Amino acid sequence: MKRTNRKFLGGFLAVLGILALWVLVSRNSQTSEISIQRESVVDLVFGIGTLFPEEQFDLKFAVPVNLTQKFVRLGETVKKGTPLIAAEGIGRLSSPIDGVITMFDINVGENIPAQATVLQVTNLKNLYMRVDLEQEAIAKVSKGQSVRTNFDAFPGETFQGRVEAVFSSDSRFIVKIILESLPKGALPGMSSDVAISVGLPREAWVVPAWSVSKTQPLQVLKKSGEKIEVTSDVKLLSGDKAEITSDQISEGDRLLTKLKR
Repeated sequence: MKRTNRKFLGGFLAVLGILALWVLVSRNSQTSEISIQRESVVDLVFGIGTLFPEEQFDLKFAVPVNLTQKFVRLGETVKKGTPLIAAEGIGRLSSPIDGVITMFDINVGENIPAQATVLQVTNLKNLYMRVDLEQEAIAKVSKGQSVRTNFDAFPGETFQGRVEAVFSSDSRFIVKIILESLPKGALPGMSSDVAISVGLPREAWVVPAWSVSKTQPLQVLKKSGEKIEVTSDVKLLSGDKAEITSDQISEGDRLLTKLKR
């Protein structure tokens, strides 16, 4: 009797497992209908931005000297004119800028090598963003273009800015960006996703970015009820949207997708 009950329970659990798997597969294979909207869009160039200080003072000496006094500590906030150190044969040296002591790597009595950075003062309130781009992308960027950026350290927040300069350095193509505001707690070295608006606004077919794939053709439900397969270029836009390009799409058509958010 007990053996019969075990067989019955085992069979019941197996049926439940099959039903659960069927429900899961059924849900994952469901097709969603997405409205294809006609919207005004702007072409974007994407990159990874890094924050840099506009003002930074590196204390160096042209010849070896001996450190005789320290007046500040690592991490201390200083004002312009605050005494920093004293060195033998030179006397006191003061900070030329407001900022924070972000490097101080020597003790009193030690010799300072020539051209070695002894101390660093960084203005943490005046930061800019730098983006390195490929030459094909930077050719589309120019001073004054608008920028949107999202920091890894501050999810859910978007910050606006503009292109301040475009230049090259050591075979690298660089965009300097000034942000309208910085997140509270922003520090040099923090990274963010950057979208630079290039070109003029134009009309385009737009869908949610999650609903399309760059490697698969689109399944479209025509307004007439006909289902067709469409080959389209897919271009990411700002705001989690994507542009689809095809002369087979018209007003009232809907995208059929099995992709999930």
